[in-house]
Amino acid sequence: MKKTIAACIAASFAVSQATTVLAEDAFIAPLVEQSVLLDIDADKFVVIVGERGHVLVSEDGKSFSQKAVPTHSTLTATTIVGDEIWAVGHDAVILHSPDKGESWEIQNYQPDLERPFLDVLFFDSKHGIAA
Repeated sequence: MKKTIAACIAASFAVSQATTVLAEDAFIAPLVEQSVLLDIDADKFVVIVGERGHVLVSEDGKSFSQKAVPTHSTLTATTIVGDEIWAVGHDAVILHSPDKGESWEIQNYQPDLERPFLDVLFFDSKHGIAA
């Protein structure tokens, strides 16, 4: 009985430690344009998001560059307001870029929820919805 209780305590400690992992940077992939890309938004520029935290940005809609973002969670949706970009995805991640994708910050990251955000819409730079 004591061994069973000790094993349960050790297992619960291991699970709680595993769920506190911080988000990791996306992998900069040489063939990123051939990866699974899941959403696109366009205004004065174009943003595409996809698996492994891939974010592609283009000024002309023809040549894209992958941007470094602070997650490798699959991104499922993106929206643009002015020069600002929001992207959402698995692990309940919400990313924000104030400068057309040049820099990114995590606004939400909750892998313990085990639920993705599948869509995002911002009305202005302070009001939006992630679903």
